[in-house]
Amino acid sequence: MLATHDLAQLYGAQGKRRESARLLAELRKRTDWCSTLARCDVQQAVNLRADARFQKAVNLLQTIAARYPKAERLDAFGQLQAAIILCTLDRKHESEQALRLAAANAVKVGILLELAGDARGARDAWAQAIRRFPCSRCCHYASLARSIMGAEADKLEEMPYHPLTRSEFFYLGALLYEARADPKRSRQLFRLCVKEDPTLNWPAYLAKKRLQGSRQPSSRRKGTKANGAGRTPSAGP
Repeated sequence: MLATHDLAQLYGAQGKRRESARLLAELRKRTDWCSTLARCDVQQAVNLRADARFQKAVNLLQTIAARYPKAERLDAFGQLQAAIILCTLDRKHESEQALRLAAANAVKVGILLELAGDARGARDAWAQAIRRFPCSRCCHYASLARSIMGAEADKLEEMPYHPLTRSEFFYLGALLYEARADPKRSRQLFRLCVKEDPTLNWPAYLAKKRLQGSRQPSSRRKGTKANGAGRTPSAGP
């Protein structure tokens, strides 16, 4: 299947878009793997761009996550390609939005990979985020990726973005530090997540449940101690 995709990519690069489209259609019939189907969409978008059907290409690239939620890395790549097309069309504001989304997704992928036990994959994802989205292109995400790799103290509180974006990153960061056996930082980020979003969207709601669940009831232990306090064994009749 990989060879078929590579051949479709080669045909596209040679301007043989009809042949490329035929191979992509065949490949879609032969597999249900999210990553392969997402790769087909990326190549289809390249073919659409070559036909000057720019908006259709952008739409296809920006909806990879909705169709293939498990293909996280390709979603970030698709957003980056969409940003490049929008920049080419001089739609700067949309390009910046797509670029920020691609950078955010790249950092999230690294966090999710580490939580899944793939530390090497996580570091690769963060390294790509640093390389593809430097501060000169996209504010904050490269430094955030560098910090959670362990090179320096994380800068989650400094994120200059919408409260919902900050809340989501606080929640993911809390899970990451929980997995790294740093309960103090984890609880701090759970609290920030709740504080950032009073509407209790899903990250804040889950963070609040985590904080409530981590409180150990102490009344029972205190009652036991109080009931037994001051008692001395009976000397008998």
